[in-house]
Amino acid sequence: MKRAIIMAAGALALTGCGTPDCGSEEALGLVTEIFYDNTAKRFAEAGRTNVTRSKLVEAMQVTPTMVRMTDYNETTDTYTCDATLSGRRIDLETLETGTAGYERQITFTISPSAQGGDFIVEVGGL
Repeated sequence: MKRAIIMAAGALALTGCGTPDCGSEEALGLVTEIFYDNTAKRFAEAGRTNVTRSKLVEAMQVTPTMVRMTDYNETTDTYTCDATLSGRRIDLETLETGTAGYERQITFTISPSAQGGDFIVEVGGL
């Protein structure tokens, strides 16, 4: 299972607010960013440099749905979550939107960083 890690910093830092939960705007925004970054990276590794992150965002319009918390560790303030990434399926050659929808089941964790105030989102299932 591939994992992508991104630390929220700067504008997404949550000083004194604790770790955001599974359905928070901050966490779901990072989950979506990780999906697009990972997908664009896979296209680039396959030699498809014309497939940019911005083209994927425009074509696929992926959003997390059916988000639920599966576990919470109070000691570490860490959430474990499940979600479905839903969007539009695209033709891999032309990037044209097809008639079928796109869905992928993922898991993700949200935990505080060592810096305090920031948090780390790890996504599995991409």
